[in-house]
Amino acid sequence: MALAPVSPSYDAPSSSRRDPRRDDAVAAVAAPSSAGETWQWVLRVPLVTKLVGVNTCITVVAVVASVVLHAQPIGNRGILLVVVVAAAGALVANYLLVSFALLPVRQLERTASAVAAGDYEARVPDSVMADHDLRSAGATVNALLDRLLTDRERLRRFSVALIGAEAREKARVARELNESTAQALSALVLQLAVARQEAPTSPALEEAHRLASDVLEEVRLLARTVYPRVLEDLGLPAALAMLAREARGRVPQAEITVTVHPAARALDATVASVLYTVAHEALGNAVRHADAHRIDITLTRSGQWARLSVRDDGIGFDVGASERVAGGGGLFAIRERVALMDGRCAVTTAPGEGTEVVVDIPIELVRGS
Repeated sequence: MALAPVSPSYDAPSSSRRDPRRDDAVAAVAAPSSAGETWQWVLRVPLVTKLVGVNTCITVVAVVASVVLHAQPIGNRGILLVVVVAAAGALVANYLLVSFALLPVRQLERTASAVAAGDYEARVPDSVMADHDLRSAGATVNALLDRLLTDRERLRRFSVALIGAEAREKARVARELNESTAQALSALVLQLAVARQEAPTSPALEEAHRLASDVLEEVRLLARTVYPRVLEDLGLPAALAMLAREARGRVPQAEITVTVHPAARALDATVASVLYTVAHEALGNAVRHADAHRIDITLTRSGQWARLSVRDDGIGFDVGASERVAGGGGLFAIRERVALMDGRCAVTTAPGEGTEVVVDIPIELVRGS
């Protein structure tokens, strides 16, 4: 995926700045410099001028024909025929002129539709039928799209850096919880266990030991939720396997498989963090709501794209109804996070037909940030 260069700052529009493409559009309507450019110059005459010129020529021809035919013994019917032919010719000429003159407008519409569909590299092509105003409009649209692409690329790089910083901070907090808080609580639990042995009849020590053990488990669970240590130490494949083991513990009747292609084993930490979040959310939805008997998690890599797929054979759901009722819930969070990485997220589901969540994230964007 080709990336546009990022400009260091945003320059506000200024009347003193000149756009070379606008200058080219203005120069195109000047008098032709050679005979070979005459036809192109004629095509770029403004539409109003074309209509007035054609209608004037048709009128002149009709008047001359009427004068000539008036001296001939053809009567009023012949003159009426000339008028009808002239009117029909004017209609056809006007229709053709307007149709051809509006071709650049249709190109503008097609470009706008392509950008709306996600093709941010689409541009308004130059047209020999475009007059000065339409060429200026096309040049202005292209300049705006260039600025949009540059700003969009800057935003993507900032989002990648932000998500990477967030992942590193989560990892730091998880390490702190594991290496400091959890260890201190473990020591407290051991001390209370010793004290309980020395005073086995003390209900207060028994309750304190139980509470300390519960708090220790909650801290360990919180550390795994914030950022699993296995993701930082062993990578995404091991973290996905851990997710599958935990899910099997909650739903023993479900068969959960994890498939990792060799090319996808070494991914950037930021990409791994986002894909782990997607897998955690999608697998959690499948376990809690889908009533699935089989869940397949697949991690692959194709070129500069990493793909994660989570598929289940559960009851499925209506995506539109879910988004209207709950704003998309976890799916909305997945889409937003993936969009910040300039990735793609597709959810395929229907009531009774299972669900598949497929996420693609570009690796090149992360490496270039």
